[in-house]
Amino acid sequence: MALNYVLTLAITTLLISGLLFATGSVLENRRDAVTRSELRVVGEQVSSDLATADRMVQAGGTTVAVRADVPGYVGGSRYTVSLNESSRELVLRTTDPPVTVRVPVVNRTRLTTSEATGTTIQIEKTPGGALEVTSP
Repeated sequence: MALNYVLTLAITTLLISGLLFATGSVLENRRDAVTRSELRVVGEQVSSDLATADRMVQAGGTTVAVRADVPGYVGGSRYTVSLNESSRELVLRTTDPPVTVRVPVVNRTRLTTSEATGTTIQIEKTPGGALEVTSP
């Protein structure tokens, strides 16, 4: 009788542990997906603002500054926005969860490799005539 009780308790404990482990994994995967989706939206917004700054430079603007108001957090984490000069893309990255999203940049103005953090991102024309992202 006692052996039967101990075996039932052990099997129940294993089943509940397995269920909790599986549920935690599903929630973590869901958080990664939400973070990736939010980073993509922010990246598209900043890319659009870069295109606006590019048009201003191409129209002969000497002082160009475009402000992008973006969320300070995505998926509950702070993030960085990097402008990569060589690959001509924005790289958005969080550390917890570790998610990276790349968004292509299509423009005619030269770019400068630079980095900014969320909330307010400034897109400016440098004295050398290139575009960069900064945190004002």
